[in-house]
Amino acid sequence: MKFLPLIFGSGTDAYSIARAFNEEYGLIPKMYGTVDGGPCFFSSILDYKLERNADESSRFLELVKDYAEANTDAKILLVGSNDEFSRLISKNRDSLPENVVAASWDFEKLESITYKTTFYEALDEHGIDYPQTYIYNSDIGLDYDIPFNPPYIIKPADSVEYTKHQFWGRAKVNKIRNTKDMEIQFGKIFAAGYDKDFIIQEYIPGDDTHITSCTFYSDKNGKVKLTSTAHVLLEEHLPKTIGDPALLITKPNPELEAKLENFLESVGYTGFGTFDLKYDERDGKLKVLDFNAAPGIANYSLTAAGVNVAKLLATDIVEEKPLEKTVVKKELVWLIVPKDVPKIYITQEDLRDRALRLLKEGAFVNPLLNPADKDIRRKVGVMREIVAQNKAFSTNYSVKNRKQFYK
Repeated sequence: MKFLPLIFGSGTDAYSIARAFNEEYGLIPKMYGTVDGGPCFFSSILDYKLERNADESSRFLELVKDYAEANTDAKILLVGSNDEFSRLISKNRDSLPENVVAASWDFEKLESITYKTTFYEALDEHGIDYPQTYIYNSDIGLDYDIPFNPPYIIKPADSVEYTKHQFWGRAKVNKIRNTKDMEIQFGKIFAAGYDKDFIIQEYIPGDDTHITSCTFYSDKNGKVKLTSTAHVLLEEHLPKTIGDPALLITKPNPELEAKLENFLESVGYTGFGTFDLKYDERDGKLKVLDFNAAPGIANYSLTAAGVNVAKLLATDIVEEKPLEKTVVKKELVWLIVPKDVPKIYITQEDLRDRALRLLKEGAFVNPLLNPADKDIRRKVGVMREIVAQNKAFSTNYSVKNRKQFYK
């Protein structure tokens, strides 16, 4: 029986997954997204359709059912490229048509580790380090007692719900220098309609080079079959994408991978998952910042390193064949910025030299620059986005800004 991938998303993460299917199987994946533009627009390797309400549960399920009904002779491999769509797949898993399969987990269990309040509780139970944390909500008001000093990092416990509420100054993550500014920001947040917990954490000093990303794939039996660790050297610095990697280098970290693998297997997790961590120079520990139930924006680093994410999914979920345990060991640079950016903005000389060496040797990949994607409109749009990164870094990551922000 043939299979067809059906992907939800519209960003670099979604495009990278579609590219993997196209390269491995020669397929043109169907894709639904909520964004009018981006790397999937005008692409010749995928069939993108704009659906403004694709992130609403009822419309999402309707789109899946319509596509499955139109392709009854095929098994539909449903893929969510980000946290939001992974949760929708999980939420609707019992309502999916018979010919639709997906790497999904029980929704209540998934909520318990994507909702940050309960996620940090689970980390506690497994002895995994994370920054000092205080849980805040609107009921607390001004009656709070944070057991650590500013500056603070504040972020929503439910990032998907948070994105539905618009207000001036909204960012995915905020660094707050004092309690007065924090109270002002919370006033905006709760006035906009967000009513769930907010996470207040101690700020861990250090710039982008202190970030590590670990990606895992757990098969349908809850066993980890893929581990990949990358050292992030540059992150994006625009409010909507702050914290997303802009340049990283793949490099194994067996001790860290074993600890996080044990966590995932102990909770029975299935599918792709990505941990973000930050190195704390004060005690020499890597501390977990976040977890996303998706392959991550840099998932093409896996494919480029020899582990095609599409083949992994198809083998496990469509063909139902056992997977061999794989650890990504190939060292390469994944980037979505111009190649001159690392020379200017990577702060640590040894890491900068390492990145530049790999770039010179050709051991790098930009997932958006795909020779198979020939539409000139897309090429122009992608190049504009890449070049625009220069301005974003010069504005938000200059030497002056780094000294002010990271001290």
